[in-house]
Amino acid sequence: ATSLELSSLAEVFGTLAVTGNATLQSLDISSLQDAMGLTIQNNAELTTLGNWTALQFIYGSLTIDSNPALTALDVATTSSSDGTVGTAFRVDGTLTITNNKALADIGVFDYLQFAGQVVVSNNSSLDYCTEAREVGCCVPSAAEATITGNKGTSSSSNCGGHSWCYVANGDACNNDYSGYSGQVK
Repeated sequence: ATSLELSSLAEVFGTLAVTGNATLQSLDISSLQDAMGLTIQNNAELTTLGNWTALQFIYGSLTIDSNPALTALDVATTSSSDGTVGTAFRVDGTLTITNNKALADIGVFDYLQFAGQVVVSNNSSLDYCTEAREVGCCVPSAAEATITGNKGTSSSSNCGGHSWCYVANGDACNNDYSGYSGQVK
């Protein structure tokens, strides 16, 4: 199958894992409100994750890993009028976005309410200055964010202006993102 239609699924009392599907191109979890975990991994042809605006909580971890055809998460995480993602999108475990070689747009993941830890690494098309550092700085988390191996990742990258949250927080990130302090203002 080229699409996985789970639009009537509202809750998962475990981890929803969509993994190892060689021909899957699209995923629809538009009614999902909460899950213990969500893993989307090793789907060679997956290009879209659908719309996640009903999503409120991931009580464990959210992993988006090794989906080489996935180019954007912007449809999955459209912002609402008050600047939040969905209605109250929160990841209590680790938010991991790794090894997605075509991924160039992570949407508004920088507006997540919280993530236990943030890892955005080895996405070779994801620009550090305009995409990855926003998540590292803006998502409040319990642990230091890890932002490495993305397009242009460097502790001495001259990215120009700071992210929206850095300025809004009086020139400080929402977490201990050590890589951000080295950015040129």
